[in-house]
Amino acid sequence: IGHFDDFPYFFGDKGSITEKSDIKVQNLIVSTLTNFAKYGNPNLSSLPCNCSWEEATKKNFRYLSIKEFPEMKDYEFPEANNFWSRLKTMQNE
Repeated sequence: IGHFDDFPYFFGDKGSITEKSDIKVQNLIVSTLTNFAKYGNPNLSSLPCNCSWEEATKKNFRYLSIKEFPEMKDYEFPEANNFWSRLKTMQNE
């Protein structure tokens, strides 16, 4: 997905999301972002899936693949992670 391609999933661009699988993805995106904004945790029982969004850490750098049946996946570009981990930032101290 490129920039702005996900716009209809966030804001419900009328008519552009009609497939059941796309509606499920939209519900997942809105639910996880709302949960995170309200409670600081995207994982609540109100999620429209049987999934858990694990926290990414230096030792567990995984991500939630957002799709009709979401799943946690291992990050596929460890060399990029190594680059970001070497930067002098507050998170890397």
